Amino acid sequence: TGSPVFHTLWSYVLAYVWKRNIT
Repeated sequence: TGSPVFHTLWSYVLAYVWKRNIT
């Protein structure tokens, strides 16, 4: 996890899963 692009994608995925779990 050293690539900025990978970090951004990971944050996006986490936010997506978190949003689905909350609903």
